[in-house]
Amino acid sequence: MSTTQGEQKPLCLEAIKKIRRERRSPMAAWLRRHLFDHVLPFWERHAFDDAGGLCTCIGDAGNIVSGDKWLWSQWRAVWVFSRIYRKLDPDKKWLRHAEAIAAFCERHGWDETEQGWVMLVDPKGRVLRGCDSTYIDAFAVYALTEQHSATDWNASSGCARAAGSPATSSRAIISKARGSSRRPAITGRTTRP
Repeated sequence: MSTTQGEQKPLCLEAIKKIRRERRSPMAAWLRRHLFDHVLPFWERHAFDDAGGLCTCIGDAGNIVSGDKWLWSQWRAVWVFSRIYRKLDPDKKWLRHAEAIAAFCERHGWDETEQGWVMLVDPKGRVLRGCDSTYIDAFAVYALTEQHSATDWNASSGCARAAGSPATSSRAIISKARGSSRRPAITGRTTRP
């Protein structure tokens, strides 16, 4: 029996609800075990760099192919570790991982002149590619938002200062997307009429 497109959406939504309710379903249990028994231990063993940040160019055997660090990957890792802590496993080590990577990004990735996050740094944190993509800014916003949701994050931290308020960050991203390298001036609170 075939179903129309209109009938498929409710069936799909019901299936998703069922999966969410039955957290102990075989596939969900397998995915959780695989994540915690294989994927995360691999990254913990091979990816964390003593110089800071996360090595993301890694071979299947755990060998580092390149020590260069793409900031979009760094920010995604901050999001992942913060999300794991908040939704899957409240072990503080996930927050420590997120905080260490965010600190590396803050030290080496913020370009004060361009008011944005750079794309690529070498293993010592020297900029190899500057503010070439708005995606890095977006990943930083996502990561910092998730990190904030997972912690009692101090809004006066360096990352909060660098990321700015949501309005400031949004304006910087919009300005950058329009091709301007100058961040619009923020003149204080705006009020609604």
